[in-house]
Amino acid sequence: MENRLEREGWVQRQVDPDDARSYHAMPTDTGALRLAEACVTHRAIIRTLFLDRLNAVELHELGAIWKHVLQGHASLVDDVVTHFVQGTPGAP
Repeated sequence: MENRLEREGWVQRQVDPDDARSYHAMPTDTGALRLAEACVTHRAIIRTLFLDRLNAVELHELGAIWKHVLQGHASLVDDVVTHFVQGTPGAP
């Protein structure tokens, strides 16, 4: 998969500074833009197929469940809430 992403110009390989035997796949500007576009589509699908089917009480319960699951990872909770509830582009 990484080879295809690299051919498409969406990632470039960079040598791991801590281990010259390894590489990191880093998004290019084109790859970051494509990912942002995919996030918009992903959010729309999640909202349509999942979140829109829940009432306010169920959404509140789901939020409480996610907070429990991600307990100890405060930045992840903020990212998930921002991404799925507020729909901020570029979030995970």
